[in-house]
Amino acid sequence: MRDRKTAGNTLIRQIEIAGFRAWPAASVHEVGSWLVRLTPAYPSKRLNSVNPLDPEDDSAFAERIGQATALFRAAGVGPCFRLSPLAPEGLAAHLAATGWQWMEDVLVMAAPLADIELSAAPALAPCTQSELYADASLAIHGRGDDLRQSLIAILDHIIPGKAMLVLEESGEAVASALCVADDGLAGLFDVAVLERARRKGHGRTIIRAALAWALRQGAQTAWLQVESRNEIAIALYRSLGFQPAYHYAYWGLSQS
Repeated sequence: MRDRKTAGNTLIRQIEIAGFRAWPAASVHEVGSWLVRLTPAYPSKRLNSVNPLDPEDDSAFAERIGQATALFRAAGVGPCFRLSPLAPEGLAAHLAATGWQWMEDVLVMAAPLADIELSAAPALAPCTQSELYADASLAIHGRGDDLRQSLIAILDHIIPGKAMLVLEESGEAVASALCVADDGLAGLFDVAVLERARRKGHGRTIIRAALAWALRQGAQTAWLQVESRNEIAIALYRSLGFQPAYHYAYWGLSQS
């Protein structure tokens, strides 16, 4: 049983580290085995969170929470914990007892690329300029231009190979996806379809195009993150061959 758990944690750690590299924070701080990621200019919990990375490291919670919270306060960002299976078992209970609240659950899904039918996947040429991808992504998500420079900076700081894909319909960007290939893993990020262009298969099309690109880069396993309440997206990913790998949860300080 312990060997199985250790193997599971090894895969989780590989995905977690790949995720950090694929969606890089502006600054990273170590508080013991906790990784504090901060990007004040971009409102993403993944980029602004405390990430415990050792399930056996279960001491000095209060002291380290104080240190991590101070880093958030100094950056002008609301403190947030991101608890994956790599977090110590007692940390969630400690947070709940000291004024923190559960915010959201996220499902991580994975699939061997060899098991996904990609022979007829469309060939989309990746964007070569972060500016063009950022413009399309923000428009598809309905986000303001005030985030443009921050998103461009994030994209430009991705070290592993990446494909920034945009699907157009009648000259309009209707779907986006970012795929990052890193040491055999292919992470899917920023998958979105323009609201008025949904239910036309655009999401499936751009995902398959992204995965076909990843396969050509030598990736063996694809993975992604999706809110656990997003049943429509989860059903789509399952139909493509993705299965649940693990969950993580966000915790924030109570406003009361």
